[in-house]
Amino acid sequence: VFKNPGSFNGRYGLPIALGRLAGERLAVLEMASDSLDEIKELAALAHPRVGVVTRVGHSHVADLGGLENIAAEKVRLVQALPPEGLAVLNGDDARVLAMAEQCRCRLITIGLNSENTYWADAVSTGLTGTVCTLHDGGSEIALRIPWTGQHHAYTMMFAYAVGREYGLEPAAIAQGLLGASALPGRLSPAAGYNGSVLLDDTFNASPESFEAALSTLSALPARRRWVIMGEMADLGAQSEEW
Repeated sequence: VFKNPGSFNGRYGLPIALGRLAGERLAVLEMASDSLDEIKELAALAHPRVGVVTRVGHSHVADLGGLENIAAEKVRLVQALPPEGLAVLNGDDARVLAMAEQCRCRLITIGLNSENTYWADAVSTGLTGTVCTLHDGGSEIALRIPWTGQHHAYTMMFAYAVGREYGLEPAAIAQGLLGASALPGRLSPAAGYNGSVLLDDTFNASPESFEAALSTLSALPARRRWVIMGEMADLGAQSEEW
């Protein structure tokens, strides 16, 4: 399985990434956008068969102008999927779920609500990882990923949905998640002085990711909790307000 390295995910980066393909059977590609219709162009280049839309947040509001524009840009991926393809959508995000109306292929939704195709409960997180129970029809599958943050229940559900599409058994998916590589700067735990623990979340910040960080901090057992805030990039005129 090929994946685009780093942030090789835009008009210039994705072609460079694709140039590194070396006979892999599958390619997992991130598609970024800093202007309208960029995802449409990237989809025309890559011809995706499975499209995953995780959420619509403020991360690119400086470039695209607002949440509705961001949703309109991300739906380009869903529109580009062939009739025999598959769209995997976050059913807990109203703007993402609305993309189902423009889907001409098969559809799977994931979330914490039992109305989704795959849904999860019993979510808990700690410094060594996050666990949940995923419901697949009448089956329950225990999943764990070695990343801190309740929001990684969604990470695991998306991985499960795509893995099942390509024929992986639930046990194999669960085993694969256990070996997920660490994500530097994304709530990465590190030992501090006097028994303290530092959570390094310095990769970037948006209102949604910072809310997730605060939620994670409050879920971890601690005698005292400190938050050191940096700036929020890519929010344009809204950066100072946020």
